[in-house]
Amino acid sequence: MQGKPKAFVYSEYGIERRHGHHEIDHIIPLGTCGRNPRIAQPWNAERKDRSEGYLHTAVCHSQMPLVQAQREIAKDWIAAYRRHFW
Repeated sequence: MQGKPKAFVYSEYGIERRHGHHEIDHIIPLGTCGRNPRIAQPWNAERKDRSEGYLHTAVCHSQMPLVQAQREIAKDWIAAYRRHFW
């Protein structure tokens, strides 16, 4: 989130902030050298976490270059999820 307050991020996504119902997530996850929303359906934090885990494992097992994993998650994590899980 680096430098942007949570209120700004919620505003950018048009989300009314409700304590405990949302999570600000990283564009590039920590597992793939990135920087440090649960009730949204169907594209929520659990699905993004699953996609991140898959990409992390693929990079660690030399099945995908790190740069590709970073681009997939930063460009369109939903498309990456669909590509790897659907």
